[in-house]
Amino acid sequence: MLLNGKRQLIVIRTNRNNYPSAQVQGGVGLIDVMVAIIIFSFGMLAIAALQSISKHSNYEAIQRTTASTLAYDLLERMRMNSVDMTVSPLSYYVSSGITTIDVNDITVNGSTLTTPVSCSATDMDCNYQLRAQLDLLEWQDRMRGASEASSDDTNVGGLFRPVACLTGPGLGNSGSYTLTIAWRGQAKLENQNTTNECGKDTGLYDADVSNDFAYRRILVLNTYLHE
Repeated sequence: MLLNGKRQLIVIRTNRNNYPSAQVQGGVGLIDVMVAIIIFSFGMLAIAALQSISKHSNYEAIQRTTASTLAYDLLERMRMNSVDMTVSPLSYYVSSGITTIDVNDITVNGSTLTTPVSCSATDMDCNYQLRAQLDLLEWQDRMRGASEASSDDTNVGGLFRPVACLTGPGLGNSGSYTLTIAWRGQAKLENQNTTNECGKDTGLYDADVSNDFAYRRILVLNTYLHE
């Protein structure tokens, strides 16, 4: 029986005189159940969205922290190798123009570096040029996460689609050196930095090469180095 829009259960009982008497018991209607399910569903969707946003923010923070650590690492390597009486070792890192480093190549002064065969991290006989090459090659491995690999030898550390650009005063002289590290983020930026061209026209930061800054993140670090 329906009463006030709710299904009611009527229990018939008999009294001492064997006359039937009716007692009404209230229950939960179908509409109440549906409303509760809808509210619960919205709550679960909100929790899922919050978890997704948290995961995205955590990933972006880790990538930026990695870029900051890498930037300080390379500049400190240059600082440690900047003493020579004949020629400035800084010129082996960047001399004229720009030094670019990506996951595949390192280009210094228009030439692509290869692994030095006569120099290692513990070899005290390395000259300044070989040490500079070793620094750049080791730093490239760190940038692309070569030290962290999955079971199928896929790099899982480092930055996602990174490009680094190093500029200086020229000829390895003392002065201000600028290191820019670019990598790809997860979301498209509304306000894009188009003045810094590191990574431009590479197609790494958007399918549309003409808008190659859409997903790009950059970190710029300036420091003074003395030859």
